[in-house]
Order: sequence, then C-alpha cells, then structure tokens
Amino acid sequence: MANLVALAFIQLANGLLPIIAYPLILGVVGAEHFSRVVVTESIAMIVLALVVYSFDVEGVASIAGLDPRTDIAKVSAVFADILIVRLLILSVCIVALLMTYQFIDRTTFILLSGWMLFPLSYILQCTWFFQGIERNVIPSIVIVASRIACLLLIRILIVHPQDFFFAPLIIGGCYATAGVALLTYATIKYGMQVTRIPPHRIRQILLHGRHIFVGSLSVTLYRGSNV
Repeated sequence: MANLVALAFIQLANGLLPIIAYPLILGVVGAEHFSRVVVTESIAMIVLALVVYSFDVEGVASIAGLDPRTDIAKVSAVFADILIVRLLILSVCIVALLMTYQFIDRTTFILLSGWMLFPLSYILQCTWFFQGIERNVIPSIVIVASRIACLLLIRILIVHPQDFFFAPLIIGGCYATAGVALLTYATIKYGMQVTRIPPHRIRQILLHGRHIFVGSLSVTLYRGSNV
C-alpha cells in the first residue's frame, strides 16, 4: 500500500509542477519570452522520449519479483544496461544540439542546453528501478521535495522578464539534483554497480525495445506538434 501511495505522490508532484510553475513564469516574463521557453521545452520532451525508449516497461519487467539483495548480480546488470544506454542516447542528442549552434539563435541554444538537464534527471533518478523492486517511498520523498524546491526557486529567482533564461535551469537543475540523489541512494543502499557493456549488447538492447519505443515516440511527437 505504501508503494502505491508513494507512486501516486510522484505522479501528483510531476503533474502539478507545470500547472503551478508555468503560470508563475508567464506572469513575470510575458507571452513572448514564455513562448520560447515552452517551444524549447517541447524539443526537450522529444529528447526525453528518446531517452525513455522502452526501458520504463522492459526495465520493470526484467527485475520484477527479484530481490536486490539475493539477486544483486542480475538486477545490477539490468541497472547498468539501462543507465549506460540511456546516457549514450542523451550524449548523441547533445552532440546533435551542439552541431546546431551555427544555425539557431543564441537564446534558443541556451534554453535548449538548459532543458537537457531534464532528460538527464530522468536517467539518473532511475524510477523504473525503484518501481521494479517495489521501494518507492524514498524516491517519492526526494522527488516531491525537489519539485517544491523548484517552485520556491522560480518564485525567488524569476522576477524580471529577462529572467526567462533561468526557467529551464531551475526546473532541470532541481530535477537533476533529485536524480543524482536517487542514483547515489540506489548504488549505496542496494549495491547497484555500473559496469562497461560491449557494443553488441547495446545494439541488442535497442533492437529488442524498438517496437515499444516507436509507439511512445509517436505519442510524444503528436503532443509536441500541438504546442
């Protein structure tokens, strides 16, 4: 029961933050600046869909029913596979972003760079892992605390129209801080280890989850096209 309640709090915190934060930002920075924030965020959501891939489904399925204390080798292997492949996907996206530097304006580039903290945070917080082992209470506390901190920082730091630059940095930074905390917790508490995986294993992982990925990406692209 506690795990279900914790999951509900995580979803609630993630859902309520934009509902509360975006009107606050809009009221300060104005419609023109705010439109640039949300358009660049929509691009970050596409990057997030790439990073999510199929791992939220397959990761949970792979470790469901396993005990991280007695099955640590198997759980840790899945943990490392997903973490490394997700970081590689994000790295490719960041390289692609850097290649656009000469073709987009400086403001858009800065906003996009800040928003890259958002998919990074999703990678680091490893919520799929805690869901799979049914240990969601600590993650829920950390995530809710980071969302509250985010709202407070938005209120404190975004006070002038030109402060719209801070929006992705504040949101992404708070999310990423929670991600670092949860990754540290997973490695210390449950002994998760990140080991090198060979290229053929990366290819195998990506091919295996491609059908789930295509479905989730289609939904994300549809939503993003309506910004």
